[in-house]
Amino acid sequence: YRSVLDDLTSCTTSLRQINKIIEQLSPQAATNRDINRKLDSVKRQKYNKEQQLKKITAKQKRLQAILGGAEVQVEVDHASLEEEDI
Repeated sequence: YRSVLDDLTSCTTSLRQINKIIEQLSPQAATNRDINRKLDSVKRQKYNKEQQLKKITAKQKRLQAILGGAEVQVEVDHASLEEEDI
């Protein structure tokens, strides 16, 4: 379970960093083709991390059910991640 929580923390940290990069590249992407390609790549990375986060969250919920809910549930809210980045 601790391993899952570590993965969850790592994944959310990566998502925050990806969101910051997207925020930095977005204004320049309209005028620069290379930056636009980099932005597309970062957006794909974000999508992959979001999928990974869903899997980790599902694994966490399964483990909590097995453990009988004894551990405190850690929920990750995508909206709050984006608010923190803003």
